[in-house]
Parts: sequence; structure tokens; C-alpha cells
Amino acid sequence: MASDLPDYWGVSSLKIPEELGLIYHWTQTLTDENPSMGWWTFYTWPKEVRQLLTRITHMDSCLVFLRGLQGIGKTSALRALYDILKAKSHRVLKAKWSLSPSLREFNKIYRDYDILLIDLPDYPSRGSRAMNKHLDQIHKIWEENGHCKVFVIALQKELAHGHYFLGKGSAIDLQPVAPETMIGAYLNIYGIWNPFTPEALTALARLSGGIFRRFKQYMGLCVEEAAATETNAYDVDLVNRTITEDILLNDMEAELGITFPHPDTRKTASRIVLHLRREGAMNQKTLAEQLELAESTVTRAVKSLDGTHIRRTRGKGKEYVLHPI
Repeated sequence: MASDLPDYWGVSSLKIPEELGLIYHWTQTLTDENPSMGWWTFYTWPKEVRQLLTRITHMDSCLVFLRGLQGIGKTSALRALYDILKAKSHRVLKAKWSLSPSLREFNKIYRDYDILLIDLPDYPSRGSRAMNKHLDQIHKIWEENGHCKVFVIALQKELAHGHYFLGKGSAIDLQPVAPETMIGAYLNIYGIWNPFTPEALTALARLSGGIFRRFKQYMGLCVEEAAATETNAYDVDLVNRTITEDILLNDMEAELGITFPHPDTRKTASRIVLHLRREGAMNQKTLAEQLELAESTVTRAVKSLDGTHIRRTRGKGKEYVLHPI
């Protein structure tokens, strides 16, 4: 353990309690990198991934783009699909495109398979040019022999627009993971709430905005903060002082960069979403007052956020009630 190393320079690593070692390790690794943690045994199949599995197993050939925000679970979905298809004796290949061999070599490999699950890498918020280059490459392969195969391509939803290849197939969008699903996955793996209180885990799940990777990362930050401050209270207060507004705003940059290209409007939209995630549903007027924003400013932002980050319902009279997604 790193915490047992000699203190050569007058500083040592944080002492993560031994009983939290497994949980902390889980928070620091990508799900697909850590199948030994038992995740695949407890994988919760989203409706969209079951829909994709149905399409794959009933079609001799198709082109499907699996779209989702960064960290929402695209790679996990492809891994789950690969495992079940392989178990059913399908000739299936799963490839991380950034780690794939040259196009010439890939052309030789993929011909031996009927189903191709291609996972595009994560790109920065301004990475559409890099993604389009990869889509150009895959399109060439698909044009050569893809019409008689099943192609599934997982890519970032926030960058998935404008490329001609996207119009040649259908799209399935991974929806944000519900807080109760995230908590259920944690409890299925570890069996108990400890060390977190139920309220703390619920707060972490809500703040993550349906991004499972973010849920794990925030949990890890809380474990580190508790170790740094030598506290045993894994409660909502720990969550609130650890997961700061700066952290939350930074994490929303990529999500909102396309819809809100201007930094000021993007920050306003981020504040609206984050406030709803912390405080829960409220009407638009109350939200504007609490954030000290003009109601017209909130109205413009909410129109662009509706359906992706916010759900609007009618309250009393003509007022809208805003719910975080």
C-alpha cells in the first residue's frame, strides 16, 4: 500500500482506511479497465442498450451510432454487448479505434467478423475535427464491405453532428443514468451503504448529472477529502465541501460547449443546472431569484436545456416547474 511507504521527504500519501481500499480503487479506474471488480456480474442493462442488442441479433446488416455524453457508459455498453454476443457464439469484434491497427491491417481483421463494435475515443470539447477524421476512416471500411455486416459505432453525443456518415445509419442515444440506478449499482457491488450515508450517496448521484464515471470520481474525491481532514463522517456536508462549484462547472464545459458556445451564457446555463441538482425541482421564478438572475435570462437558457439537462412541467397556472435530469 502507498500509505505504508517510508516518509523520505517529510510528506506521505493520504492514509486511506484499509476497509475503504476496494471502494477507493474502484473510483479511480475506468469501468472497462476493472472487470475483476465484479461489475459485469452486476451490469444494469439500460433500455437503450437492450434495444441495441435486439437490433443486432435480429439484423444481418445495419449501421447504428450509439451516442452518449462522455463518461455516460458507452464503453461499458459495448463491453456488455460483446460479452453476451460472444457467449451466444456470434462472430463479434470489439475495437477501440484509437488503439486499432492501421487501416490496411484492420481491413484484414474485420472481414472475419459479422458484428463490429467500434468505440471511438474521448475527445476534448473542441475535438470534432479529430472525430470526423476517424469517422472518415471508418466510413471507407463500411463502404467496402459494411453493407453486409452489423456496425455499431459509439461516439460522444456532444460532438456527433454534421458528418455525412452519421446520416447513413440510425442512432440510439444513451440517456443519463438515474440516481437510483447509480446507487443500486454501488449497493449491488459492495452490499452496504457504508461509509457513505444514504443522503450523501444520493447527493453524489444527483450532482453527477447522470454520468456514471463522474459519480465514481466524485466518490473518490470525498474519500480523499475525508482522509485529508481525518473525518469519519461521510455525509452530505462532506459532499458539499468537496464537490465545489468550480469542479461542477468545469465538468459541464464539454456537455454545454456546443449548445452554449459563449462563455458567459455557458456559465449561466451551468449554474442553473447545478442549482437544480443541489436543491431539487422548483419553479422558474424561484430559481431566478435564488440565482439573482433576470427571469428572461433563465427563460432563454431553459429553452435550450429542456430535454437534455432539465425537464419542464406545468405548475399552477402558467408557471413552469423545472426538474433536473
